[in-house]
Amino acid sequence: MTKENNKIKWKCRRGLWELDIILSKFAEFNYPLLSSDNKFLFEELIDHEDVDLLSWLVTGDKADDISRQGIIDIVLIAHTGRNN
Repeated sequence: MTKENNKIKWKCRRGLWELDIILSKFAEFNYPLLSSDNKFLFEELIDHEDVDLLSWLVTGDKADDISRQGIIDIVLIAHTGRNN
């Protein structure tokens, strides 16, 4: 695992168990496979507050930015295994 990947995995550790599971597993298994553009979007995503992430990743609220929603959809598909 690269230094960059370790940094991302650390940033995915959250105060909320649900987010910790979703983001940490994504960082471990999917982040290394992302394009550089999607890596950038994921890094921006995990800089958001837990309340926003919870809303987007657990509650299912849509993000106000289409590129942000794109990376959210990628994370959710990886988590659920479904492409809805």
